[in-house]
Amino acid sequence: KTLEMQSIVPIQEHNEMGMDMINLIKKLREIPEYESAAKKIFGKSFDPFVLTRALGAFQRSLVAMNSPFDQYRAGDKKAISTEALKGWKNFSEKLYCTECHNAPYFTNFVVENNGLYFDYGLDKGRFRIHEDSVDNGMFKVPTLRNIMLTGPYMHDGSFVGLDQVLDHYAAGGKGHINQSKKIKPFSISAKERKELKLFFNSLTDTAYMVNFK
Repeated sequence: KTLEMQSIVPIQEHNEMGMDMINLIKKLREIPEYESAAKKIFGKSFDPFVLTRALGAFQRSLVAMNSPFDQYRAGDKKAISTEALKGWKNFSEKLYCTECHNAPYFTNFVVENNGLYFDYGLDKGRFRIHEDSVDNGMFKVPTLRNIMLTGPYMHDGSFVGLDQVLDHYAAGGKGHINQSKKIKPFSISAKERKELKLFFNSLTDTAYMVNFK
């Protein structure tokens, strides 16, 4: 329910970092810069409290809401190209992708089954929380902001490029029993595919990275 609590999961999850928290804290505490900063900022040695609060504070600084598309929506009609605008029109009006990826955040903040697999095997998503079969294959809908920079794609990184993602949705998914009814086959031309990618590129905002080291 919070960034602090969320950060504990990928650190220990076997499908992600798969680290033992006790051993991790020991290693981080041995880094002089981290131990010094922990005592200066939090008044204590580096521990799980320091780790999760520091990660949460850092993540809250990653605001990317001034992309060319945002500038266009704010009134600058020259902020994006005509082709990118056509991509937005197709995205929102022809393909209805906004049912899950609606502006301004380009996510609906819910979990969905996007039909990535017919059989998810042991990778059951939200099922692992409630052990309810209707949650099998349910994963949180991600934002599309900075999508050109955040590959590989899908919850498990199984698609290297956006063309694979578009192919998957164009085919209508794999037909899992819990697949969202919003996912239906569609057909787009090579020109429309290019326009979609230009629209995706207009969602890129890396201004917050200027002072990163």
